[in-house]
Amino acid sequence: MSLDYQKILIIKLRYIGDTINLLPVLANIKNQKPHVHLSVMINTGAEDVLKHSKHIDQLICYDRKKMKYNKSIFSKIKTNLDFFYNIRKAKYDLIIDFSDSDRSALITLLSGAKSRWGFNYVNPLLRVCYNHFITADINEMHIVDYQFSALQQIGFAVKDKKLVIDIPEDIQNDVEKTFPFLNCKSFKAVIHPGARRINRRWPPARFAQIANLLKKNYGADIILVSAPEERELLDKVEKYVNGDVIKISHLSLIQLAALIKKCDLYIGNDTGTSHLAAGTGIKIVTLFGPQFPRLWAPYTDKGETVFKNMECTGPCNHIDCIYDENKCMTAITVDEVWEKIKKLVKRPINTGDNRPQSS
Repeated sequence: MSLDYQKILIIKLRYIGDTINLLPVLANIKNQKPHVHLSVMINTGAEDVLKHSKHIDQLICYDRKKMKYNKSIFSKIKTNLDFFYNIRKAKYDLIIDFSDSDRSALITLLSGAKSRWGFNYVNPLLRVCYNHFITADINEMHIVDYQFSALQQIGFAVKDKKLVIDIPEDIQNDVEKTFPFLNCKSFKAVIHPGARRINRRWPPARFAQIANLLKKNYGADIILVSAPEERELLDKVEKYVNGDVIKISHLSLIQLAALIKKCDLYIGNDTGTSHLAAGTGIKIVTLFGPQFPRLWAPYTDKGETVFKNMECTGPCNHIDCIYDENKCMTAITVDEVWEKIKKLVKRPINTGDNRPQSS
């Protein structure tokens, strides 16, 4: 298939982790077609990482609240008309819709693009929005590999599968200046106890037990991170930690990436921050509950996952748990997580050297 495209639009109207997982796709397109104008459409709120990518020429932020819930009906109509007009005026040659939503399907159709790729829907009303369909099964492979499969089907070569977050030098320097401990030689472990969905959260007291083991065995500095609205989770973890911790909950996503990049280990739940950590290149352990890690694990060769694969995993709607306790997360033991950490951080336990050995 010809790759004679001048303007390409990638649509991913999903959450932060989903948008971060676009980065390897964008890199492969730009590396193969450096002169193509590459636009990316994502939901407002997920732009803080992608806006710094060297592979994106234009970032379009879709404000769902403004488009759908505008108080004035006339303002709502005008906002939608202006949006669709600007997309059509851009005259894209190729659109790839990775969103799996009726809204993104409609955007793809109304764009007027000659080549429109999307999910192989059963619904005929959605199928009409595309003239090419991604044949790979999204339920049988990792989301990044699914996106790679789409690229290959279109005709692009996939030569680099690394997920790399571009952190501007000035932001990296500012973060290191704000937190001088980042340049100390001590072993630094980042713990993120939060998650967008409550049923993806491991109990705070167990994160504290991991922190205590890291302190005892590696002499680790413990950095607890969260979004501002999850600050109380950091307090709950701190309550059970022996000794001092550093609590940080005010950073932007790109600032948090800069902080994580200077640390040795990240431990967190199945959430966007774990994908962010994967893009910084450090070792990570991710705890999975309602979702399958084979589909959604952070895309890195330096990661381990802990997953119990309960009988309700898969049919679970990932929002409401059918059990009184969050069974798929509470079943994960401290010992299981600790074994994964030891597998990643290969160094003798209980020695005077607090630095991890290279693996």
